[in-house]
Amino acid sequence: MKTMAERMTELQKPLDPKDIELRIGHFMGSNGFCLLLAYKTARVDAERLDKVFPGAWGNTFSRDEKGILSCTIRVWNDEIKNWVERTDVGVESNTEKEKGEASDAFKRAGTKWGIGTELYDLPPLKLTLRKNEWEQPKIDGKPMVDRNGKAVIRSTFELHLDKWTLENKNGKIVIKDENNALRFISGEKADTAITETTQNEEIQPTDTETPNRAITDSDIKKAREIAGLKPKWIIDTVKEQFSKTYEELTNIEKASLLKLIEKELNK
Repeated sequence: MKTMAERMTELQKPLDPKDIELRIGHFMGSNGFCLLLAYKTARVDAERLDKVFPGAWGNTFSRDEKGILSCTIRVWNDEIKNWVERTDVGVESNTEKEKGEASDAFKRAGTKWGIGTELYDLPPLKLTLRKNEWEQPKIDGKPMVDRNGKAVIRSTFELHLDKWTLENKNGKIVIKDENNALRFISGEKADTAITETTQNEEIQPTDTETPNRAITDSDIKKAREIAGLKPKWIIDTVKEQFSKTYEELTNIEKASLLKLIEKELNK
């Protein structure tokens, strides 16, 4: 029979890539930059508990005087011949209020037991979507903007995040799409952002894509002069797309900026 320590080690093993799901956290600017959020479902916690504590775990829900829903997950500790409990609260879902709240409470309680805690340690998953993966909706032929005057961007039916995979390979977070194309890798420059694409597909560089050569300040200056762009356009674009000043940009970000300038030039 396994000890409680051995069971806890098994319970807290990193999640299988197939058990990690992705969704868009929010778009950044008006050129398809976005942040991805990685999460687990309640099914993942239940399956892990079934595997490690078969027939020896349970959960209950309760509301406090303020109406906040909490979930308690208990497991049987055979060494002390008693139940051990951990509890957390849930947040309401935007779609199914009560069901989403209960599911969230259960997942959070599962995290208290160490299931999927690695998701909290992920770096910002920022990437550039392809042209067919995002769009700016229009009203009466005019692009939609929010109350602050910023472009409203949304994903299209071509973005199949449910088929993407996220893996942790020796400390490097790697995300691939449904075609096994590399879309994100943390901590280093990827040799290419695309490994499998259609021949005629137009690709935009990701934040981790390695340019063919180092992009220098003179490249940016030359492109700006050719395009006849004013410095304010560069400043505004950098602030909107990268949330930093030009001086703080990395070479990879400068490569992305150069692509944006070239796109503006070709309009």
